[in-house]
Amino acid sequence: MLRLNPNPNHSLDAGLIKGLADTMQALSTKDSAALETALTAIEKNAQALLKQEWDKSKREAISGKVEVA
Repeated sequence: MLRLNPNPNHSLDAGLIKGLADTMQALSTKDSAALETALTAIEKNAQALLKQEWDKSKREAISGKVEVA
């Protein structure tokens, strides 16, 4: 289960949620072009979100302080 922030101000989370919905829609309509677009969006947003979290973890390890969003 993904724990994404549904707040639209969190663009990476919102992009993942939209990509997942778009994937389900493309699968139900058997639209391969839309499916490819949706999966590419999921991949791009997931990579950016993971990089963001990795950078945050590195900063916390160096400073010893936990960042609160």
